[in-house]
Amino acid sequence: MLSRALKMAFWVAYDHLGKLMVANLAASVMCAWPLLIVLAVAPGLSRAAFLAFLLPACAAAVLAGSSCAVALAWMVRGLIETRDGSVGAFFTGLRRFGLRGAALGLCYLFAGACLLSSVWFYASRVGAAHPVLGYGLSAIALWAAVFLGLTALAAAPAMVHRNLGPAGAIRLAAALVLDNPLFFAGMAAHSALIAAAAVLVPVLLACFALAPLVVLQCAAYEMLSRRYAAVEAARAGGGLAPGRHGPVRVDFDDANDDYLNRGFRDLIFPWKG
Repeated sequence: MLSRALKMAFWVAYDHLGKLMVANLAASVMCAWPLLIVLAVAPGLSRAAFLAFLLPACAAAVLAGSSCAVALAWMVRGLIETRDGSVGAFFTGLRRFGLRGAALGLCYLFAGACLLSSVWFYASRVGAAHPVLGYGLSAIALWAAVFLGLTALAAAPAMVHRNLGPAGAIRLAAALVLDNPLFFAGMAAHSALIAAAAVLVPVLLACFALAPLVVLQCAAYEMLSRRYAAVEAARAGGGLAPGRHGPVRVDFDDANDDYLNRGFRDLIFPWKG
């Protein structure tokens, strides 16, 4: 399933590269402006004042990035379902889900800050007096932070596909991660590679960093949707007991899916497809 998600993500990005780059550039501008304002006034500020302005600017950039990620998920949903779309879909998604996307980012920002601070607090403060308790609680907080990070890979597509609010999107993402831990571990590894490439190449950071991450998340959500649809069909047909998910043979319809029925030959000789 992961290989299919990666394949679909590649061909979606390949077929709609120009649109995704324009949408990504618009997202980059929206994320960068709070930081650019702080940097513009930085020469006239003391170090303490600069840090006081920088922290809320970083938070504003994160919230803008979350809104843009959900808007991109709306755009990519159309690209996957209809094989066509426009950059206008990104701005439509921003209007429909922008505030919910910012609220989603705020939830993750708050929960992430709490969990990471707990990792430090329990290890350094409690662990100094009660090592077993302190390091045990620190490990629990660390694993909770890892789990939270994995749910972030499914929250944006869950929000746009199911028209959910932040709490509903996080709950659905958590359920998906619990049911497919290895799949999301693989997703996290590939997402980390994309993020590392973007950091190492500044041009990618501005023009094509967020879009490929969202494309991969949406492709993964599509594969999961097809899997669960097969499970429900098997359960409805009496071939699967209630509450069980397998074993079920999932037909991903590769032959009729233009994002899944292409290979390396189509990349080298696209005119022969």
